[in-house]
Parts: sequence; structure tokens; C-alpha cells
Amino acid sequence: MHKYNGNYAHLKKPEAIAKAFVQQRLQVAEVDISSCVSDAGRPFDHVYFQQRMQDIEIVNADIAVHLNKKGVIIAHSSNAYKGHASSVRWPELSIRDMIIQQQEALVKFSDHIHRPITRERIGVRRLPIMDGNAATFEVTGVLYAFGAVRSKQVYIQSNHGVLQPAWEFVINTGINYFKAHLSLDGKRVLNVIDWAWTASYSAVPVGFSHVVESGGLRLMTSPHLPDASHRGWHRAGREEKQTTMGNNAVVTIDADEATNQRRLAPISTTQDFRFTYDGRDPDPRANAMASITNVFYVINMMHDIFYRYGFNEPAGNYQQNNFKRGGLGGDAIVAESQVGWEEDNAFFIAREDGVNGLLGLGLYTVNGRKYDLGFDNDVIIHEVTHGLSSRLVGGPAKADCLNAPDSRGMGEGWSDFVAIWTRMKGDDRDDREFRVGTYATPDGLRDYPYALDKHRNPLTYGSIYRDKQWQDEHDIGIVWANILYQMYRNIYHAMDGRFSTDFTTASIEHSNTYTMQIIIDSMQLMPCNPTFIHGRDALIAADAERSDGKYKCEIYTAFAKWGVGAKAKRRKFTLPLMSKLVESNSLPRDCKDYAHLIHAPTTGGFRGRKK
Repeated sequence: MHKYNGNYAHLKKPEAIAKAFVQQRLQVAEVDISSCVSDAGRPFDHVYFQQRMQDIEIVNADIAVHLNKKGVIIAHSSNAYKGHASSVRWPELSIRDMIIQQQEALVKFSDHIHRPITRERIGVRRLPIMDGNAATFEVTGVLYAFGAVRSKQVYIQSNHGVLQPAWEFVINTGINYFKAHLSLDGKRVLNVIDWAWTASYSAVPVGFSHVVESGGLRLMTSPHLPDASHRGWHRAGREEKQTTMGNNAVVTIDADEATNQRRLAPISTTQDFRFTYDGRDPDPRANAMASITNVFYVINMMHDIFYRYGFNEPAGNYQQNNFKRGGLGGDAIVAESQVGWEEDNAFFIAREDGVNGLLGLGLYTVNGRKYDLGFDNDVIIHEVTHGLSSRLVGGPAKADCLNAPDSRGMGEGWSDFVAIWTRMKGDDRDDREFRVGTYATPDGLRDYPYALDKHRNPLTYGSIYRDKQWQDEHDIGIVWANILYQMYRNIYHAMDGRFSTDFTTASIEHSNTYTMQIIIDSMQLMPCNPTFIHGRDALIAADAERSDGKYKCEIYTAFAKWGVGAKAKRRKFTLPLMSKLVESNSLPRDCKDYAHLIHAPTTGGFRGRKK
């Protein structure tokens, strides 16, 4: 991008100013304005040009001019062709010759993408519409294309600035959307652009607990969210990786002793990672490639979902390349499936922004059989969420703000809640309970399910300190996650059951997505090493910003039911004597009409303020 402080402001309109600059200063005579971005509410105007030669488009000769509102050009960029207009010309061709050239070119291109066709099947018809001096055509008989292929005459320049005539084809295959340029003799593919980022994975869809619940692996085609991973999941730097490696994650498995490689991973030159899962085989290695693929899919999917809720580059997310959007980068998640030395466990090591997150998934042994946690989405999502909370609480430059007893438990609770949040349904009742990690053990990995009925989950804020049995961070996390579950159900009813089946979109109009939004917002509003009380107040602050406090009492009621009401106190971060913690079921005055709901039965549902 070049800076230029020239002024053509006397021409008034930004398009006229920019065009005069291009033709006079850059000496590019023949251009068309491809677009102009001008907004009265923004300080800059942007004018984009496409260079032409003999009124035929040069497809990769782009010029951009940027102006301030005074008409002063502040920057520009150009890769315009610098040769003479008379140096290259399209040859004079009959329609028959044009048709033959295009048929030969499409045969070559089809071979290039490994979908061969024969020339005899291809029909080419000239259209009455011209693009300047370029003839346009409609092509049929391309069996893998959805609908007709469009083509036209263009110019294209090489990386060395050599200009040549070419045929341009726009082809929609349903999976890919190609714009391809081929030489006139049909023997060379000059350039291919795919507007679709396509990759396929056999995986357990996010929204299911594990591979058995989902009925096996399902084919997920191009699941990435383009605004979060705009170059797909396999681009690392300038290179498109042909394995489970990319900008957000690198996933491998320990090689066995029979190989000379230290790490193994699936390889696909077409990014088609389809593998089968055989649940009858007791040897986890039989499903190794499928396990790696599922872990890669889930990590990337959660990266993209979290991105939409605010865990982006400036917030310190995990990416190798941050594309100049803020943050440090260089810190994709490095994951390993079937970690041999980590039995009956999984872990996530979260460091500050700029340092890779490390994820390990071990084998869980039950009655002598080993279960691969790479097929348990609850566990993978739980661990990845540790990376989220560690970077958001206290800021991305400090990853040790969840180290006090309450805060470590909150970290575990957030991780469990996100896992069950992906599995929630719009027709759930208040009496639905959730268990986490049921792939290896039907009762899950926690001592109690997540449930709104205290007969099924009796743990409260005070109980975790009355008995040392419940002072482990995972048990503290049961209380925190259950409060969040209660909060979600309260908001669900307050919104009259509005629920989004597309939880990948951060909508504040639906109960489930709104709940996740204020949870992620609240992490950034808490102090380093927060308590449950800090967490409650941060959620209320987040709600105040998102909805002007519309759901304050729904939030408070959830916390009060489980002991973190208005008069709850927590005086120290170290494990306390009971006198240092005060449990409370009270509500603030402006929520007093909700008091009856603290002890309301779970089957009838939360219905809001008492009439």
C-alpha cells in the first residue's frame, strides 16, 4: 500500500478524483470502476478499479485508491499491467474456433481437478451479451457442474508481468465454485480460484456428546465459519496443509514403535478426511485416524463458534496467523490424541497470548477396555474451553488468573457448561438433566448430574466448603456450572422459550445464544482470580450492557437458589473455615417479586415475576 498526499479535490466526487489519479498519476489509461465504498458516517472513501485492454478485462490487474472526506488521496495500491496496449492482442477467431478452444480447455481443466469429461459432451453457445469487447458464452455438458458454465474472453498477466489472452470459466460444482483461466490452446491451466473452502471430515457433530450418541461418525462438509476462519482450517501461512494441521490447530497421535515417525496424522491431498469408526475393536489404534480427525474438527469448530461470541484475535484466541487483526498469533492449539502416558484423563495447558495451547487426550479404561477420549466431544470441548477462560479472565497477556479455589472451580464449571450448552434443545424441559463424559462411563465423569432439582444435585455454594469431599476444583465446578444451567433456564422462560437451533450465531434474541454471549462477556469483566460473587456481578454487568439489565432478576434468582444471593460473602481466596463464607438465598430489593421462584418445583418451569 502506497501513501500519496496528492489532491484532486476540485473534481468533487471520489470516483472522479480516484479515476483522474489512476489515469494521470499511475498512467493507466483504460480502467473500469469495479466498486466504490463511500459512507457518510465513516472517514474514508475507497474506489476500486479493474484494468482493461482493448475493452477486455485483465483479470488480475487491480487498483485501489483511498481518500479522506476532503478529497485527499491518502493511499493507493496497484498491480496494473505496465506494458503497451499494442503489445498483446486477442487473435481474430471464428466462433467455431472459439468453441473448439473452450472444449479443449474444459477437458484440460476437468483432468486437472480429477473429474475427467470428453470433448464430445460439451456444448458451447455464444450469448448475445457482450462484456465490453469480450464475447461471452454458455457451456453445457459439464457433468459435475450445477447448471450451465459461463465463459468469456479475458487477459491475464503472469507473476513476471507477461500479458496473454485466456479463457475464463465460472463453474459451480456444488462443493466447489471455481473461476478458472486457461490458455487459448487449452493445454495450460493458468490460474484457478475456488470461492468455496471445501474440506470433509468424518466426525461427531458438535451438538452430540460422543460417537455412540451420534450413531457413529457423520460426514461434515466445509463446516468452517468463514468470518472466523476465512482461509479455512488447513491454511498455515502460504501453504495449504494436506493433513490435520492449519491455522487454528495441529492434531497428531504418538507413533507406535514399529514406525520411524514421531507423530502420525491422516493425509489427504483433497482434504477429504473420511474414516470409519469400529466400536467393536478393542484396540484404540484401529480407530486412530478417525480419532485425530474428530479432535481436529471439534477444536476448529469451537474456535469458530467462540470467535463469533467475542474470542477473536484481539481477545487472544489461538491462531498461528492473526492476519493483522490484533493479538500476537503464533499460538495454534497443538493437540495429541491417544496420549499413552495420560491414562483416564485429559488436559489443556493454557499460556499467555502468543504461546501455543497444548491439549492431550488420553485413554479411559473401564473393565479392562480402553476408550479413546478423542471420540468424546464433551471432553474435547471441556478442555478447549479452558483455553477460552484462561485467556479472557485477566486478559490475554496473563494466563494465571484462575488459580484460587473459587476461580479454578469456575474454570472447570465453564468448561462443563459449554459442553452441555452445545447439546441443549429448544423443547427441553426444566427437569432435563445433563451428564458430561458419558462415552466411557454411562453416569459421566461427575458425581452429580447437572439438574435444577436439588434432590438430584444437592451441591450449593456453602456445601462445597462444609465438607472437604467437595473442595476439589471439579466439584466446585459442578456448583458453578449448575448455577449457569439454572440461569439459562430462567432466561429461556423469560424469553418465552425463544431458542436458536443455530448456536454458532451469536444472537442476543434467543435464550441459549444470549446466555453464552453474556457468559463470555462476563469473563472479561472479572478480576484476576475471581470468586463466585465476582462471577455473579460480572454476569449482571454483561446483561446490563447487552439488554439494559432486562434479565438481572433471572440471573440473581439462579445464583440465590444455589447460595450466592445478595448477602453471600467470600472473604479470602484460600480454602476457608466456614466462618469465612456466608451462603445466601436472598435477592436485591428490585428482584423481591422473584423470591418464590427460588424454591419453585422444576417440572412446572420458571415463569418470571410473581403476579
